[in-house]
Amino acid sequence: MDKVTLERALEILEKDPSFYLPVRDLWQKLRDEGLASDLEIEPFYTYLASDDQFEIMEQEGEDPSTFSGTRVKLASRQVTTDDVLEGLSQSLLALNQALLNAWETRPQGDEQTEGMLLDALSIAEELGREVKEVIKEQDAESDQDEGGAGK
Repeated sequence: MDKVTLERALEILEKDPSFYLPVRDLWQKLRDEGLASDLEIEPFYTYLASDDQFEIMEQEGEDPSTFSGTRVKLASRQVTTDDVLEGLSQSLLALNQALLNAWETRPQGDEQTEGMLLDALSIAEELGREVKEVIKEQDAESDQDEGGAGK
């Protein structure tokens, strides 16, 4: 991998809200930017796996030729509670959007499907409230820690 591509891969992994990115997604982002255009996915993965700057998380049972479940993280990037909560918040937003899209395109008059979607929307809404409460508590603890440290 050339230096420009390597530096851009490091930058993407440093800034992406998902601290573990699918190898295929990272490879595709680089290709979309005109980088790694002559680099196939297998040699790209091999390079990442051999470089100590990257941490690979294999997905069990995955077809090795896809690399869609295998994820890569910047080894120096420490995963914090805030990272986990932010990732969870983003996932919940995506879940809610998918459920709302499913509701809008549901088969009209299918009471069973409507009931299942309403249940799923309700559960997702409750989960969202619980996550917001955890984030609020985490923020309050962080504020308290910062206030106590300065006094």
